[in-house]
Amino acid sequence: MKDIPQGAWQLILEQKPDLSFDRSVAERVLNDRSFPHQVVALGELPTEAGLRELLATFRADSSREEFLQFYVEALGGEKAFE
Repeated sequence: MKDIPQGAWQLILEQKPDLSFDRSVAERVLNDRSFPHQVVALGELPTEAGLRELLATFRADSSREEFLQFYVEALGGEKAFE
C-alpha cells in the first residue's frame, strides 16, 4: 500500500459525502485485513450505527485510514488514494 497522507480518513469522508455504510462489507474487510478488535467492536455496535461510529473504535489514525481505503475499494473497486 502506498503512503497515505495524515488525516486521510477525514479527507476521504469529505470527498465522498455519500459514502454508504454496508455492515457486511465492513465486516468482510475487517476480517480479511486482520482488524480483530474492530470485528469485536462492530459486533457490539448497535445495528443503526454507521461508518463514523465504526471509525471511532480504531485507536490509531493510521489503522483507521488503512481500513477506510480497503473499505472504499471493496465497495466500488476504486482506490481511495493513488
